[in-house]
Amino acid sequence: MSDTVLNDNKTVDIKADLYNRYIKAFEGNSAALCELGHMYKYGYEIEQNYSKAFACYKLASDKGNVYAKQCLALMYYYGEGVKQDISKAKELYKKGFSGNNKEFQFFYSILGDSLFKPVLSDALEKNDLESQLEIAQFLYQQGYPQAYRKAFEWYMKAAEQGSPKAKYFLGNLYYNKKFENYDPLTAKKYLEASAENNVASAQYLLGKMYLNGDGVEKNYEKALEWFEKAAENRNEVARKNLPHYRNLLIPLAAAVKENTIDIIRKYIEEGNDVNKQYENDETLMMIAARYNSIEAAKVLYEAGAVIDAEAMTFSSTRVCYVNNKTPLMVAAIYNSIDVANFFNFKRCKHRFQTRIFS
Repeated sequence: MSDTVLNDNKTVDIKADLYNRYIKAFEGNSAALCELGHMYKYGYEIEQNYSKAFACYKLASDKGNVYAKQCLALMYYYGEGVKQDISKAKELYKKGFSGNNKEFQFFYSILGDSLFKPVLSDALEKNDLESQLEIAQFLYQQGYPQAYRKAFEWYMKAAEQGSPKAKYFLGNLYYNKKFENYDPLTAKKYLEASAENNVASAQYLLGKMYLNGDGVEKNYEKALEWFEKAAENRNEVARKNLPHYRNLLIPLAAAVKENTIDIIRKYIEEGNDVNKQYENDETLMMIAARYNSIEAAKVLYEAGAVIDAEAMTFSSTRVCYVNNKTPLMVAAIYNSIDVANFFNFKRCKHRFQTRIFS
């Protein structure tokens, strides 16, 4: 078998591990069939195809793979790759889980079987926040629009009872672009309410929002403030990245913004990497472009801040990509006319290897 496939008349390279999955699937390995089913269902590496996903799960299910039965149940329930059949979904889900499995009880009660209705009733009547959050989390993890709606209902029930953790989950849901009511501003409201109650995950996510400018105006000082609070409350990601935020990105970004060239020159003289990628995929050159700082751009350019540049046309202006690992038309995106003119096509062409993205 070839190690490439044709997709829309274009040759697409298949990585070795992906190729091996195909081989194992064709040999009848039920776990590999499930993996291949996931790839078709979610469009991982190959074109999304519910019918082929269903076929893979069915083959794996016929070989006794319990997880495949769960996947088939979901496809029957949502009518993906097959005609919707709630009864069949229930039947398969029964086979996919033992009756004592708590996750099975949650899901099965959602499908409407009266046998497990008490599971939900108890969680409501007793105001059992932990159970309500468990149900919501299970639903959220399914990743389907219908499941997100149900998860929202359960998060809201818990949030209305004052649960700071539920408010974090609500904020996280509103911040998820797959959620039909995606709304960063509403996400910010719930995250702030949760963060004020020292929920570290909410504090960290707020920091990310301010760092990246998602739903709020970029503010490095506020970002650092929330990262510090999250680290104090033992958020591992915040603790790991805090030195980076304190010592590098924040002061340098401020220096670029204020055109404080001496600070940038000192940073370069100390042998630091001016092309280093930050968590939000910005380099110092990108920050220079965002603030239209021509002086900062010149200093960084002379220090080798643009490497292996890519040339591309944006409107009537030739603009260089900054760092081919981050394919952003930086100057164009930030409407930085001075920086765009500085990195004109001819200069890039003579100094750097250039390619045109097809």
